[in-house]
Amino acid sequence: QLRLVRDDGTFWLRSDDKALLQRVCAELGDDFAPDRLTARGLPVTPARRGPLAVRLGHLGWPLSDEAGHTEGQSLAIGWRGETPLRTYQQEAIAALAAQDAPGGGSGVIVLPCGAGKTLVGIGASVALGCWTLVLCPNTSSVQQWIATYRR
Repeated sequence: QLRLVRDDGTFWLRSDDKALLQRVCAELGDDFAPDRLTARGLPVTPARRGPLAVRLGHLGWPLSDEAGHTEGQSLAIGWRGETPLRTYQQEAIAALAAQDAPGGGSGVIVLPCGAGKTLVGIGASVALGCWTLVLCPNTSSVQQWIATYRR
């Protein structure tokens, strides 16, 4: 029911239900005061995009982020030879790379150990053709990512 969109370079929190949007703005507090609400929606600064999504989630109002992402610097990267991917890995990569689709271009991939999360991440880098930030919880994970990227 709540969407974040980009219109003319500005991020907007919108809903087809104006009463809901007013209620949510009131629940969000000072950062998103209802007096800032316009006919176009609630303007959201880029720095508040992530905190808004988190805050709405905690309030029980999941946000559909349809604003897309800023085009990053391109990166010439590709698969070396034949890299066999399982069907679910290919589907995850396609979903992450679907930048023009609502909700595409970002996401969270949750897979059990040994299911190929690293390959999905690298596949997303290949599909998007841009630099990718990889965050790892420990040095052994960092080493796994480096080795897999090199392969």
